[in-house]
Amino acid sequence: MAQPNQHSKREIELAGLLTPRERIWATVRRFAKRKPAQFTALEIQDACLPLVNHTTVRNTLAQFARTGHLSCIPGQIIAGRGNRRTEPLYALERDQLDPPAYGRSGKAQARGLGNLAMWRAMKVLKTFSAQELAQSASAGTVSVSPLNARNYMLALAKAGLLQITAGAAGVARMQQRYRLVNWTGPKAPMFSSTKCVLDRNTGAVTLLASAQEMVDASE
Repeated sequence: MAQPNQHSKREIELAGLLTPRERIWATVRRFAKRKPAQFTALEIQDACLPLVNHTTVRNTLAQFARTGHLSCIPGQIIAGRGNRRTEPLYALERDQLDPPAYGRSGKAQARGLGNLAMWRAMKVLKTFSAQELAQSASAGTVSVSPLNARNYMLALAKAGLLQITAGAAGVARMQQRYRLVNWTGPKAPMFSSTKCVLDRNTGAVTLLASAQEMVDASE
């Protein structure tokens, strides 16, 4: 069985709000360092903070096993919570810092990767237009349109993370240039359909609409 790699500095950088998949993977990596290193979905669920429901944990571990990141011994009888139950027994086989981004089909998932690519490109480019940001963020299986880049830039500007460069007033939005003024960490801020920006590095939430507008949009 593969031994977990040491990424202490990078792990510290990744501290912040974690998705269920990220919490499950971080727990798997902790369990891989103990003896015995095998674990069940129930054990992973119990150790995840905040809590992840058992169905999500079970399905996610099965996905990791299908991609070869975990080994799986099916049908182990596990005693716990007042009864005996049969659960697969897992062990870490392929360690990596970030959780495997694969779905049930085994294909890579692109969801959320566009925002992450743009967030990383912003740090490199310093100043950029929507077109430039889209081009820099598009690579491999990730494709970002200038329109999506513009919308993301506008949201982050309202959240105080970006700023329109001097002399950009009056320029069409697709041609406006922005600069990064607040790099809060490696996680890409989320632009929510509920009209808010969540910075996963700090936990800060910036509303982009009034409470009444959000209520009106719910119908």
